[in-house]
Amino acid sequence: MKPSKPVRLYNVLFPIWAFWLWPSPLWLILLAGNFAIDSLVVCLAAGKGRRAWVWKGSILRVWLLGYACDLVGAMVCLFSLFAADALIPAQAGMASLILFPGNVLVALPGVLVAGVLLYFCNRWWSFRRCGLDAAEIHRLSLALALFTAPWTMLIPIYG
Repeated sequence: MKPSKPVRLYNVLFPIWAFWLWPSPLWLILLAGNFAIDSLVVCLAAGKGRRAWVWKGSILRVWLLGYACDLVGAMVCLFSLFAADALIPAQAGMASLILFPGNVLVALPGVLVAGVLLYFCNRWWSFRRCGLDAAEIHRLSLALALFTAPWTMLIPIYG
């Protein structure tokens, strides 16, 4: 009897931004990294005299709302992928949607939705109890929306 060849999976396509959907030790790295980036943006966008005070009063809400907004953005990306797959010819297939420039068409709506949600959620909930005026809340929320939006969704996947 002839031994069978081992099965090898080459070019398995998996979006790197979806790693957080499955439990793994990578979660700890992602959680810590996201917390560090959120902390850095809050501290840099807050005024010099208020950094520690604003950070202590808002970082947990900023961090948790960031994950919620990223989840909504990922769902929009998934919806965009299925919608675009239904609209393109069958011979092109879904593979053309995860390579450049197709990935931009699929991922950009999710990144934009997540960024807008980050702005409004942080504006309405994260900084309300910090005693900041409207201009400072706007500046902090805008900085978080621009710098912590899930830009990695735009990275093309090469198969």
